Amino acid sequence: MDNDKMDLILKTVRETSEKHTKSIEDLQKSLDVCTKKFDELMQTLKKHDSEISVLKKDVSKIKTSSKQQEENISLVKKGLAEAQIYSRKNNIEISGLRENPSEKLDEMLIRFCVNIGVQLEKNEIDNIHN
Repeated sequence: MDNDKMDLILKTVRETSEKHTKSIEDLQKSLDVCTKKFDELMQTLKKHDSEISVLKKDVSKIKTSSKQQEENISLVKKGLAEAQIYSRKNNIEISGLRENPSEKLDEMLIRFCVNIGVQLEKNEIDNIHN
């Protein structure tokens, strides 16, 4: 082989090697960027995992608190129902009486009771309304 051909081959090999070296350098830069992004994403993922763990604990506490509040509400409702029943034990509803605008309701009730044979004093009436 003559020198010209050798020089041409050598030149082609050098150019190809330079292109490959440049491509490898570009690939290395891209890999470095990807690695950096991957590391950032992993840190973010770890942070989110930690936050999710805290939120799960908070949700669990809220569920427990909510269940306790529901039980308390149930007890309060039961107590309220019992209190309402107890407060109504002396209540009586009378309908169909003719009202006289000049007569007070308590006087009208006492007169009604006398008519049906029941003894009722004014101080025995807690509350009266129409």
